[in-house]
Amino acid sequence: MGVHSALANTAVWLFLNASGIVRMGETVLPYPVYVFTGTMLWAIFMEAASAPLQQTTAAKPMLAKINFPREALIVSGNYQTLFNAGIKIALIYRRSCCWGCSRIGVCCYSHWRWGR
Repeated sequence: MGVHSALANTAVWLFLNASGIVRMGETVLPYPVYVFTGTMLWAIFMEAASAPLQQTTAAKPMLAKINFPREALIVSGNYQTLFNAGIKIALIYRRSCCWGCSRIGVCCYSHWRWGR
């Protein structure tokens, strides 16, 4: 799931919330930040879960021809996922600043710690 699909998913949820089809309770974060953050974190999780299979499938021809440690595919997938997750987390922080919650980590931690 790329950034564009996360933004489209956020737009759909904002429309559903505004039209009254889906009604959410109070959130610590502004609702757009809440939805965008959840969507991006889900995308990071799904990418991490599917990266090893994608790396192995993409390397099938190379696996048959070259003798190399198979763990290299998993490590490569992990590094790729970490790199992409870093970009997505930077986008979460950037978007949260645009939507008026520049201290997203502090907001999330205070909600978790003190229930506010």
